[in-house]
Amino acid sequence: MAVTKKYARIEHYGKLLVPFHLLEKIVAEGYMVETSYGDKGFTSIEQITKIEIHDQDDVKMALAEKKLKD
Repeated sequence: MAVTKKYARIEHYGKLLVPFHLLEKIVAEGYMVETSYGDKGFTSIEQITKIEIHDQDDVKMALAEKKLKD
């Protein structure tokens, strides 16, 4: 019996920030997709090509700013 690879689509209007140690696997096996409202299919699918690196201080500062706003 063949095992079918499954993917999880993370829905949000922002960007996904992942730990650096997971980056290689996500880029190698993940995709960027676009969808239409109410449609479960994809209108486009592309490999991940644009990546920006942030350090822990960037994340801590953003979380602290968010907490002050809440």
